[in-house]
Amino acid sequence: MTKREYRENVIKYLYQVFINRAISEDIYEIFTDCDIEVKDTVLDILTKEDEIKEIIQKYIKSNWSLDRLGLMPITILYLGCYELCYTDVPHKVVINEAIELSKLYCDDKMHPLINGILDNIYHKYLGDKDE
Repeated sequence: MTKREYRENVIKYLYQVFINRAISEDIYEIFTDCDIEVKDTVLDILTKEDEIKEIIQKYIKSNWSLDRLGLMPITILYLGCYELCYTDVPHKVVINEAIELSKLYCDDKMHPLINGILDNIYHKYLGDKDE
């Protein structure tokens, strides 16, 4: 599995968790055919969900809110924020991958917004940690 495929699987399973949580408490049933690395990442994101949400909300433009975004852009932002804040993946890779995923799975207007939010998180919250 390539890193791109890994990220796609993470957002697909995370998306399913977000939808399934609204319907049922048992989110673990969606992981039956899931790669263990993908499952571990999704569960780690969920463990850090409140922190990630707070960070994203801090750096979203004042005329936007997470509630205004669709579920897929939110899912991509969660993965991007997670990778920026909790992994050693270089920020340029994280942001570029999030943009590419948003081009595949979101409205055309979302990738600039996702780019801006993740760029703000990197520069303002993390303070250019990997340069």
